Formats: sequence, structure tokens, C-alpha cells
Amino acid sequence: MRPYGIGLVLVALASACSEAPPASALRCTPPAPAVEPTPGFRRLTTLEYDNTLRDLLGDTSRPSRGFSRDPVAYLFTTNAEAQRVSPVDLERWMDAAEAVIERAWTLRDQDPAPVAVGDFRGARVEAPGFPGDEAFRLTPDRPLGLRLGRARGPSALSLRVRAPEGQRLEVSQHGEALAFVSTPGPLSSVATVTAVVHPDEALSLPDGRSELVLSLVGEAPPEGVLVAVDVAVAPFLRDDQRLPRCAMDPVGADTCARRVLEGFAPRAWRRPVAPGELDALLGLYTTHREAEGPEAALKLALQAVLLSPRFTFLAEPPEASRPDAPLSAYELASRLSYFLWSSVPDETLLEAARSGRLREPSELEAQTRRMVADWRFQGFLRGFAGHWLAFEGLRAEDPTSKLFPELRVSAVGETTRFAAELFRADRPLGELLSADHAWVDGTLGAHYQLPVTEDSVGFRRTPLTGSPRRGLLTQASYLAVTSTVPTTTQPTLRGLYILARLLCDAPDPPPANANFDSFAMAADMGPSLRRALEQHRQRPECAGCHRAMDPLGFAFERYDTLGRYRQEVPGGPPDTSGEVEGVGRFRDALELSGLLQGHPRLTPCLTQHLLTYALGRNVADSDPAAVQAIARANAANAGRLLDLLVRVVTSPAFARRAPGGSP
Repeated sequence: MRPYGIGLVLVALASACSEAPPASALRCTPPAPAVEPTPGFRRLTTLEYDNTLRDLLGDTSRPSRGFSRDPVAYLFTTNAEAQRVSPVDLERWMDAAEAVIERAWTLRDQDPAPVAVGDFRGARVEAPGFPGDEAFRLTPDRPLGLRLGRARGPSALSLRVRAPEGQRLEVSQHGEALAFVSTPGPLSSVATVTAVVHPDEALSLPDGRSELVLSLVGEAPPEGVLVAVDVAVAPFLRDDQRLPRCAMDPVGADTCARRVLEGFAPRAWRRPVAPGELDALLGLYTTHREAEGPEAALKLALQAVLLSPRFTFLAEPPEASRPDAPLSAYELASRLSYFLWSSVPDETLLEAARSGRLREPSELEAQTRRMVADWRFQGFLRGFAGHWLAFEGLRAEDPTSKLFPELRVSAVGETTRFAAELFRADRPLGELLSADHAWVDGTLGAHYQLPVTEDSVGFRRTPLTGSPRRGLLTQASYLAVTSTVPTTTQPTLRGLYILARLLCDAPDPPPANANFDSFAMAADMGPSLRRALEQHRQRPECAGCHRAMDPLGFAFERYDTLGRYRQEVPGGPPDTSGEVEGVGRFRDALELSGLLQGHPRLTPCLTQHLLTYALGRNVADSDPAAVQAIARANAANAGRLLDLLVRVVTSPAFARRAPGGSP
């Protein structure tokens, strides 16, 4: 540990003492070898940590890359029950904080520089008044593709747009929204808009460059919209992401230090900072000022802000007299922003908390609808939908595995797009399983044998008329993530996915003495796979669980491990028929999807998952009444998904602390 490490951690911990409960696991002292969370203290996940620093300081380096892997409980990484903090974690937090502050300090005086833009793919037309008297015409079925050269840090893409007032554009990368832009109009005006590009290394191009897609959103004129790309610049920071440029000379250093800390600490801690907390940070600065110099001392104080439990934890300490007391307005703002954005509240949300309006159901609903429409809703799509539907697991897939990189990127992009549309457009939950369209790019168009050319730009909403596909369960992400053996499908895993994620009826783990020999045999038996699993179900200790899992999975035997449709397997056509108690009889995957679409457990199960993710605890045990109340109300509105999010956010369970002292 670096020489000042223990002292820095002590100051960071002390900054939380004024509000931490006496029984806090942090205890305002150096942690024990392993720190277990207590009620009201949930650590930020790695996604949340990275998104928070992205929005606070414009840092897109993914500072959490060296952190321990997030543990999963009840499908999600937000569950406090599974989280631990070790001395190794603290050391990595310190390394990350030091690197983040060094980058932020360097960028505070650095002006953005141009980045090359090229390799355009779109309909180029003559356009007087645009740069070079030409532009690209965007239509609903023809977006614009372009690539940026290598850039250090985030890039700002400046566009000149000629379009009717209020026309909405999207800037996306690999199916993930990076920005939404509304043109100011009128038609004759030329506006400059900015979208910030945050490259994701796990889904980047082989040459490290960023590939972007510009597309229309919503209603558009028949002739489309003209767009020209002027320039890309990097690094790009908003004013509130840049540390103040005040002088650290002997005369003004102390004033500058106070100004920087007064501005940064409240944003990082997501609430106003008490005088004693600010004094502790300034005390750290003063202690190191003479020996280290004012600049180094201020950097240490800024690192302490990022090492405080008020940054690394979502702290909602229970009240001694009433564990399930309401959250404060700022705590509610943080719970909402980390639920919908996996990131820090923005100024609009903090202002609603300051004014007290955020406690009103109407304001919570308005904020929810605003935040779902924002590009940062991508945090929910990765943090919640990515784990609920399991496609986030493909993001980190070993590129040498069965799912080659291009298909992996496309499969993640398809399900991300699909989930985004369902929630943003307030579609009924049943469409998750019955949607008659897919979001496909050129790679998936060829993979699914749909009329989308391999050189098409971006993801297109494509009808599935005449195709053996409908909804989520025929998408490559589901079919690949449930096939861990490269050459053989695994019906048991496909059935388990449905029971656990869609119906909340997952069986218990297999007994310690379970015999898996039949599974090893099945991998080599080809057409005998179904017979081998039927034999496995004859064992009394296996029958109870496999009686439901296996038939559900066999419905998808016409789809191979990569999700390609096949008429036959070695030995003849696969038998995809089955019957499961509580679901019904089905002939194939499409019939099963239709039965699941109307299953009475579907909405309560999703409600349970949403609350579990949002509250960081297993609500099946702690809040079963809340789950049923929300699900019943949502069912009366056809199970629409944005409505379900609103009902979760405005429910009493969302706005209170953990009941009964449970985490």
C-alpha cells in the first residue's frame, strides 16, 4: 500500500461518519480483512462506477477494469447481500481514484483537438449551404454510417442539420444509443449539435476506431433529413465535467482548493456536503500542502472524495427507531438515477430533490419518463435488461469461443435495441415473446436469412413475416448464451432460463450427489440427446426439476448453438413438441412463446426482478405484497413496460429503506 494510503482511506471514511449508523460495517475505522455490507449500504457495481465517473468527469477509460468481478445474486450485481469489500478492493479503488484524478487534472487545461472523420456510408446528395455543398440524406430505412479515427478520451461529433423543427436523431454505436438530438428548426436554419462518443472496448472494431450510426427517430418527412458531419473533436468535456481552472500559486492555492472541493464533492456524493465533511477534506489538503505542494495536496483531497463510502456506496442508513423510514429526497434521487441510468443524478434530478418536488408521485413519474427518453437509459439496458435477459454475458465472451466477435456484437446490439423499444415505446410485456419484427444489422440479416444486406448500415427494424422467429426466445443472444457447449444445444439450460428469468420459478440447485454422466453422454450422442435427457429424468432426485426444464428447452431444438434455424439435426427432424404443467401443450418454439406471452406469472416475475434490481435486495422475501400490488395495477393497463417502470418508481417500496433491518 502506498505510504499515504491508510491515511487517505481514514479521511475518506471519516467523511461519512456524521451520517453513518453506529452499526455500520465501515465503522469509520480501517476495514477488517473483509467488509460485509450492512442494511442501507450497497456498493456501486463496476458499470455504475464507470458510468458515474463518465458523467462526473467525462472519464471514459473504464476505471473499474482492474476491480474484482461483481458478484451476482438473484440475477443481478446490485444485491448488497452478495457484496464484500477486501483490502485488495481498497487498493484497487485507490489506484483508480489516483488515475482518474490525474486524468481530470490534465484535461482541465487541455483544449479539444480535431479527430479524423471518414469512411462514410450513406446517400450523399448536393446540398448548397452545407460544407462542400453536399450532405447525406437520412430516411427511416437508410441511416448514415461513419468512422472516427483514434482519439484519446471522449469525442464530440459536431453535426450540421437541416430539418423540420423538433426532428429527432440518434447517434449510436453497435446498437447502443450515445445521444439523442432534436433539431431547433425551422427548415431553413442550420444548427450545430453535439453527441459524445464513448467507445466500449468490449464491442470495439478490430482497429480500435469508433463506428457510429446516425439515424432518424420517430416521425420524419417523406424526403428524409439532410445531415452533414463537420468535425469531430477530442477530448470533449461539458463545463460541469471540467475541474475549475483556478490558480494553484502560493497566493490563491487555498482559495482554489476550497472552490474545487466545494464544487466536486457534492456532485460526487450526490447530496450537499456538511461543513464538517468539507473541513475534513480541506484538512487533508492542508496536511499535505507543505510537504507535497498545493497541487499534489489538492489531488489527494479529490482522491479522498472518490474513496469515501459516500461515493463508492449507495448509502441509505436505516433509522434506529424505524428501519423502513422514507428515504431523504437526495437518497431517492440517487436510487432513481442508479435504477434508470446506472449513474449519478443530473442537475435536473438534484434540483427536484432540493425543492422537495421529487417526493410527489407526479414528479417521480415525470422524471422517470424524462430519464427513459435520455440516452443514459442505456445504463438500465445494460445493468438490468442485460442481466435479466442474460445478453450482457455475451459482452465479455472469450473471442475464441463459438460466438465469433462480429456475431457477438450484433447479438448484443439486437437484444439491446429490442429491449429499448419495448420500454421506451411503452409496449405490452407480451411483445417480449411475440414481437413480429427484429432489429438486425447486416451480420444478423445473413445469420437469420432475412432481406438485410451485409453492407447495410446499423440496425433496422425488420418484419419477420414468413420467418421462423418471434420475440426474444428466437434471438441469437438467448440461443447462444444458453448453449455453453460449442457443438451441442443444451435444452436444460434453455428451459432453466425461461423458468428463472420469465416465470420466477427456478428449481433448487441440483443435489450434491447428482449424476451428470448423462449430460456428458448427450454432448456426443447427437440425435439421442432427447432420449438421454429423458433417461436422466427417470432418476427421482432429478425428475422434479427436469420435468419442466427439459421440455421447455426442447421446443428450441430447431435452433443451433448460434441461433441458426435448421430443418434437421443428425438423424432427422428434431422433436420440438412438449407439455409442461402450468404452461400447456406446444408443438414448437413459436407455440411455446405464444403460451408464455399470456402466462399469469410473467408480469409479477418482471416486477419482482425490477424491484430486486432497484432496491438491492431480494424482494420476494421482503416485499411480496409490493410486487403483487404493482403487478395487478400494471396488468390493468395491458402490462405496458414504461407504465410498469413508473409504477415501480412511484410505489411505497421504492421510496423507503430496507424493512426490518434486512439488506
